[in-house]
Amino acid sequence: MAILFTLKDLFNYANFASWQCGGRFIPSKYKCWTDEKGNKLKTPRTFKQYRRKRADTYKATQKGKAPETEYERKLLQSVRDHKAKIENKKQKVKLEKAAKSVGANNILSSGIAEAEVDKLKVDPKRFQYKILGEHTKSGSVGSLTGVKKWDPNLAGIVQVWNDPKDGKTYVVNGHNRADLAKKLGVEKVTVKFIKANTPKEARAVGALTNIAEGRGNAQDAAKFFRDSGLKKGDLDKKGIPMREKIATDGIAMSQLSDNLFNRVVQGTLPEQRAVAIGGKLTDHKQQQELVDLIEKEEKKGKRITNDTINELTDMVTDAPKIEQQQGGLLGMLGYSPESRSLAIEKAQLQASIKKQLTREKKLFGTVGKSRAASELKKAGNKINVEESAEISDTAAIRFRCL
Repeated sequence: MAILFTLKDLFNYANFASWQCGGRFIPSKYKCWTDEKGNKLKTPRTFKQYRRKRADTYKATQKGKAPETEYERKLLQSVRDHKAKIENKKQKVKLEKAAKSVGANNILSSGIAEAEVDKLKVDPKRFQYKILGEHTKSGSVGSLTGVKKWDPNLAGIVQVWNDPKDGKTYVVNGHNRADLAKKLGVEKVTVKFIKANTPKEARAVGALTNIAEGRGNAQDAAKFFRDSGLKKGDLDKKGIPMREKIATDGIAMSQLSDNLFNRVVQGTLPEQRAVAIGGKLTDHKQQQELVDLIEKEEKKGKRITNDTINELTDMVTDAPKIEQQQGGLLGMLGYSPESRSLAIEKAQLQASIKKQLTREKKLFGTVGKSRAASELKKAGNKINVEESAEISDTAAIRFRCL
């Protein structure tokens, strides 16, 4: 009678320190290489064939071919496991080196460590997300001015990046906290090392963190979007909610021409006006012509509200496409050198009508509800519920038709 397992196999199995490989049990610390039938590879020749098969399978998947058999899927997974193991080793060495640059004795695999404040470097022009902070020596924008005591429970985690070119670790997100810590003589702060290959990638991570947390302002977000080229869809994929006003306004202003965006930063073009224009018009020439038209009318004493500007941008957006003629956008809006543009008046009238219709819809919609009507009748008011509801519905229809 043949002996299937050696005493060592049985010992390993009994102690849960092994696993089956073909017809044998091997220590769990060793990998099991088998052929398609599940037999353990024993000779160099068969192992060489296995490696060739594994390499061919991996190359095929790189070209878009999916594994066809369970064996090929196992081969592919072994390649991924091998690459992940190598990458983890590299990352571990990299993190340990980065930790030493800031005097941290220990660092978690997630990149979190306790760093010595004095060893943290700053380079606002490369890493500061906020426009104002780019022009300060420390990168701080003064948001923590007046704080006299350091509270580690409120300090959070400062995002940092270790530059492989000089081996120094730079603050990416948390310039204000790092600056305060230095001023208050704090010895260590909790940091997280960002995984990035370039300063640009590191800054992008810090910027997106700020946007997701609602920090900074719309101009900061706009500058980041202009520099990175990211769009709304990119934020959705990264799980950053677009309901954040900073993000939505930033996206809108990022589409402005360089001249108009610089005016926003300088304060000569109101931010919400810039959002209204950039959010709907992507053509830079149309943007400039619309701003020129608005400012020209304002010099004459006209008051141009954001509602009016929204109507103007809608008029431009919905205007039929025509062959290029002298006059450009202003021609579309009824402007020519011989006649004065009525676009402003039209937009103001339309905005006023919409405002009135919205008021009627809300007012008569409330009155038209039987419960509201019964409450009003208690005070001696005569309410026609059906007619009130009809007025509300008509107002809603007219609003949609505008």
